[in-house]
Amino acid sequence: MRRGRWTTPANNSVGPEVSVGDLGEAALIDRIRELVPESPAWVRIGIGDDAAVVEPARSALEVVTTDTLVEGIHFDRAFCTFSDLGYKVLAVNLSDLAAMGATPRTAVLSLMLPESLSVSSIDTLVEGLLALAALHRVALVGGNITRTTGPLAVGLTAIGAVKRRRVLTRGGGLPGDELWVTGTVGSAAAGLGCLRQGFRASNEALADCVSRYRR
Repeated sequence: MRRGRWTTPANNSVGPEVSVGDLGEAALIDRIRELVPESPAWVRIGIGDDAAVVEPARSALEVVTTDTLVEGIHFDRAFCTFSDLGYKVLAVNLSDLAAMGATPRTAVLSLMLPESLSVSSIDTLVEGLLALAALHRVALVGGNITRTTGPLAVGLTAIGAVKRRRVLTRGGGLPGDELWVTGTVGSAAAGLGCLRQGFRASNEALADCVSRYRR
């Protein structure tokens, strides 16, 4: 995580109502770093310096992908939790790595935060991200925090490794190959539609669609 020009108040005690603007960027970075578990040995330098230093996987190519979720375009806080948001920003990147045949290794988080946003909401977002990261053995090694006068935006870059002859591409399909998808195509869009229309998840199918939208 890189430190910018935000100032930090003299009293850094954090309660549930303290905002991002009140706390300041340097203290927020320290707070996130405390949430992140110890990195594997191949991460030589993680959160806290100008950049991360990582040993490359042996005899493998690196695969890099990035996605950004912007409030009002990709998500609505009325319909999801901050934990959902943290989970989802990593999940969409892991999906891209899997599509290329890569095993995920590291992630870098970029937060564009309105100053009025509560610090506790950032805690929850990071915890949601780390819950999924633990399942896939992904190390969060750094990122960037900046303030914005616009909507909340959360970006993430994920890096994985794949053997040279195991790279999968969109143009690699051949006649007769099988095409597999995970989940049900369109269920997330259906879940968002249910939430926007005020439908209650009164049956298992609707509840599953809403769950798919949130994560």
